[in-house]
Amino acid sequence: MKKLLEFLQESNGILSSTRLCFVGFAVVLTLTWAYTSLTAEPRALQSIPWDVVAILGMLMTGKVMQKSKESSE
Repeated sequence: MKKLLEFLQESNGILSSTRLCFVGFAVVLTLTWAYTSLTAEPRALQSIPWDVVAILGMLMTGKVMQKSKESSE
């Protein structure tokens, strides 16, 4: 559990809400995709809509922008 908290912290020790949002969204997305793929008839990998992929990309971009802004200060 301690390692998980370290993963969610910035280098200065403060918890990162951006990182938490990204990881949370990715986990929910993965679990939902796995559930729909396993319960589909016939069983097949389901496609992930591009708007959901775009949201994930925006969250990742926000994290990158936040980190680059913090390191420039």
